[in-house]
Amino acid sequence: MPRKDFTKAELRTLRDLAGTAYERELDAALKEFAADVDDWRAGRINAFDLSDCIHEFHNTTARELWKLYNGLKPPFIVTSALERGVLVESDVPGPLRARLRARFPA
Repeated sequence: MPRKDFTKAELRTLRDLAGTAYERELDAALKEFAADVDDWRAGRINAFDLSDCIHEFHNTTARELWKLYNGLKPPFIVTSALERGVLVESDVPGPLRARLRARFPA
């Protein structure tokens, strides 16, 4: 997508929103991972199991999120995050939301 489709201010907002979406998804994934750490602390799993959980988190969840958020342009990221419910309509300023809808109709 050519940069001229959005103003500098809009691109800045889109980058900020993409960062917010990434943080929200990573936060949710880490909360799930934290349950594995809690299981280890409570003795429900051993250190080897926790090590496997760490390895799996790093090589799947964290890597997929990194690829998603570093492989796409902010307008695509924000549109996708809105569609998946990671961002809500009120996160995106109305005029920018309308421009995204015009560029990426559902």
